[in-house]
Amino acid sequence: MKKLLTSIIVIVTLGLCFNAFSDVYNATGKIKSILVTDQSIQVEGHFLLIAGLAKAGTCHVDDSGLVPILIKNDDKGKEQYSMAFSSYMSDKTVKVQVDDSLHDVNNYCYLSWIGLNRSVD
Repeated sequence: MKKLLTSIIVIVTLGLCFNAFSDVYNATGKIKSILVTDQSIQVEGHFLLIAGLAKAGTCHVDDSGLVPILIKNDDKGKEQYSMAFSSYMSDKTVKVQVDDSLHDVNNYCYLSWIGLNRSVD
């Protein structure tokens, strides 16, 4: 029982230490690319590139020098993809957020949220 309790405490402590080094990153810019990939390359699914988002903590940076942002394959991800696609097609500026603790095994980070603002004059 003592070994089990010690193991649990170590695991929780390591988890807290790992999260202490993660951070949330926000970016505003136009969507440079929206891509859909399959299993033949390192990352599978929908992802986007925001012009100017060149660093987001431990998130992967691709060959173009930008951070690819993965979109989850769930209902919320479908909404995010729809907003991203319409923003891309209308050449609108978006705001996005990624958390570098939310990533796949290759350090491709997931989109936390995406938003649009209408300029008011």
